[in-house]
Amino acid sequence: MKRLSACFSVLTISTTSSACSQTSESVNHPQLSRCPQWLWMVAVMSGLLLLPVGRAAQSGQKAATEQAEPEHRPTESDTLPLGLPDPEKPVTTPKLLYLAWQKDGVRSTGMSIPSMLWTPDGEILSQEKSDEILKRVKSFDVHWRQEDDLPPLSMIFQVDGRLTISPVLPTVITADEDRHTMASTVNTPRKGLIVSTAAPYKSALAQWPEEISLEIKYPVENMIIVKTLKNIPDEPVKIAEGVTWYLDPKRARERDPDTRKMQIAYDKTAAVLQLNRETADKLTQYECRVYLRGHKKPLRGLYSTIIEPDGQQYHIRVSQSFGQKQDIEKIEIIRQRHNTSLIKNIPLKLQLLPEGDEK
Repeated sequence: MKRLSACFSVLTISTTSSACSQTSESVNHPQLSRCPQWLWMVAVMSGLLLLPVGRAAQSGQKAATEQAEPEHRPTESDTLPLGLPDPEKPVTTPKLLYLAWQKDGVRSTGMSIPSMLWTPDGEILSQEKSDEILKRVKSFDVHWRQEDDLPPLSMIFQVDGRLTISPVLPTVITADEDRHTMASTVNTPRKGLIVSTAAPYKSALAQWPEEISLEIKYPVENMIIVKTLKNIPDEPVKIAEGVTWYLDPKRARERDPDTRKMQIAYDKTAAVLQLNRETADKLTQYECRVYLRGHKKPLRGLYSTIIEPDGQQYHIRVSQSFGQKQDIEKIEIIRQRHNTSLIKNIPLKLQLLPEGDEK
């Protein structure tokens, strides 16, 4: 089966912290939810979302001429405490250590097929050293590649060990300042390292250039519960500017047990976390955990998509369907703030591209 580009982005309804997330500035479509459960990160909290819309949205985006640190737009959540490991010691910016070309296929050991790595200053590592690093992270294979994706570029970052969830989401910036946001990331550090992957669409970038820059998005705090709801209102709940939670029976879906296709879930409802893509703080991500009475684990996220009910774009993430409002014991709203950093002039070793993907 061909690989799908599953995607995640700014908000999410999820359950537990999972391993990997894939993202762009777009979203996941219900029909794309065939990706394995492990790929649905704590939903974007840790990470993000995507959809076919991203293919059009990705091309032609220009990098800002000013590369200053982004200005934080205050939201209501700013009055809440930070989830910092130590307020006196801010989270360190992830450090790019190595790069490699992802090779499709996983060995019986569960590890990726070996790839040769190089450093951001252009030094190619020996195969022995590359294999040693591969053993530390176990796999470079974090992107579900489609035919219209360029060969995935894997990156290994050293992250702040105080964060339990620490995805690093890269945006590729080319010399003409085009931005390419299709990316994947592991959410949970392994021995202090995080693997991320970028794979621009061929329609937006015909081939990998010899040099790129990266803008990385990374968390600056651990996840923190910012709101707990036990008396569930009928009207939508405002979480922060541009972020709303509500119940919507029209969004309730379930999978046919025989065909596994999505179908309407009659006489049920679903929890929806909605993000206004214009007004919501792009550096603050939210997760909504819905606990039903008698259940220890929250509902899983089922699908996400983009809607335009009033001419504005909203990214919604929809939970599994369930009975009715009275079945909810509590709702936890989780927040994680992020920052961005620019890494300039990174050489790409095109001669190391996998066979068949050569320039």
